[in-house]
Amino acid sequence: MPAADMTLYAKWSMVTDEDLADLKVDGYDLDKAFSPGETEYTVYDVIGSQVDVRTYTDPSQFSTVLINDQAVDSNGWKTVDLEIGMNTFNIKVTAQDGITTKNYTLNVYRLNDEAVLESIKAFNGSEISGYDPDVKAYDLGITTLSRMTIQAQAYNSKPLQGIEINGESLNSGESKSIDLDMGLNTIEILVTAEDGTTVGTYSLKVERVRKPSGSSSSSSEQNDTPPSNTDDRENVTVIVNGKERDAGTKTISEANGRKSVTVDVVRTSIENEIISALEDLKGRKCYSRSNIR
Repeated sequence: MPAADMTLYAKWSMVTDEDLADLKVDGYDLDKAFSPGETEYTVYDVIGSQVDVRTYTDPSQFSTVLINDQAVDSNGWKTVDLEIGMNTFNIKVTAQDGITTKNYTLNVYRLNDEAVLESIKAFNGSEISGYDPDVKAYDLGITTLSRMTIQAQAYNSKPLQGIEINGESLNSGESKSIDLDMGLNTIEILVTAEDGTTVGTYSLKVERVRKPSGSSSSSSEQNDTPPSNTDDRENVTVIVNGKERDAGTKTISEANGRKSVTVDVVRTSIENEIISALEDLKGRKCYSRSNIR
């Protein structure tokens, strides 16, 4: 007697495993050994604006992985962008059933690679005029002071490894008093970013001139403050070879009922124009007033 037909039914259950099998950041170590039950990890001292993250899952669990809502590739890799400082990424694992999920947190600290200062202050603590972190050279003008104070301030969001003012290491916000020689002085501020390799140099130029004859030390010099434009001292324009240059200051003093005017001119501001004028005169025949008929 032939066997009767038989129908078999199979019931498949969806996998509900939502664990990661492993987690890696290319080129860097996690702060602790990975364990599927541990859901938060941190990586420190990353250099660069991107890093590659790889997630591992058991192939038999048929789960999907998103990093900040972006799918990883078929091998579990995802390149993520980094801001300076701490970056936080959410890694979401969804089981095959589409319902069961588990979230992991990955923190990545990127080192600052920008060698810039938030501010530079001179003399009495005033920020230098027209300061821009990306501009590295400044002309502070002229002064009769024999010393000045410089203060360099870092960004809180962009930590630095070091600041040097004329070769002396200082912390952010610390001040350095600098003696000024007669004539042009150059002050250099060397900035090293947090990554230890990116370096920037700010250059400040200030010209010290002699005080007008008969003047004495004032409280402004004792307090290391810059000269200000008072009623008896003002900026003057010097015309050299037909070109105007803001190259000096004028001081008006009075003694025995007579007024005198003293003009201090910054040599470096006009010497190029003088040289140019002399070059133009080469090869020409010049006449004094007495030669003219």
